[in-house]
Order: sequence, then structure tokens, then C-alpha cells
Amino acid sequence: MGHISGKDIYRTLGTKIDSLTFRAPWNETFHALLRELYSPEEANLVVRMPATLTTFDNLKSATGYDEVPLRNLLDIPISFLPAGTYTTYLAVFPTGRLSSYYIWQTTFAP
Repeated sequence: MGHISGKDIYRTLGTKIDSLTFRAPWNETFHALLRELYSPEEANLVVRMPATLTTFDNLKSATGYDEVPLRNLLDIPISFLPAGTYTTYLAVFPTGRLSSYYIWQTTFAP
């Protein structure tokens, strides 16, 4: 799995976010916000994530991550969960606008 350099990953993430239905033009404030919210590894993961609903297996395939590192990056603490199938969602809202959002969803079984 290749990684984009730490210097460029935030610009790439900003470009991906800006290409969604809401605008997020690049500037130093947006760059600082992305650096505060995402580690370089997390930013690399988000850049590789599909912008549509997907399964965990499809997410693994799309991002190139193995299961354990991907679960660790997504912070899914599954060791304490009882057996079963679980669905998790990640909602992303543009700043100041709750009328537009994106939701990523995955299903997994511990």
C-alpha cells in the first residue's frame, strides 16, 4: 500500500473534500484544520475511502489496508462486543451546514 507524503496528504484530502457537493476551497486555515483533525495516516485512509456507502471488505479493497490496521485506524473497539453483526456509520458535515452531509457505512462481525 503506497502512502502520499505527509506534506502533500492534507492537500490531497482538501481536494477530495472540495470535490464533494459542498465547497471547501484550499487555504491555510483549512490546511490547519485538517492537520488538527487527522493524523497523516488517517488522512491517507480518508483520501482512499469511497465516497459512497460500502462494506468493510470493499473498504479494505479500496484503501489497500489489511483488516487489523484498518480497524485500528477506524478506532472500532470490537474486543468487548458480544457475538453478532454490527453496522457502523461515519457522518461528515460541512462546517456550519447541517443540511448537507455524507455517510459512510460498514458492517462487521467481531
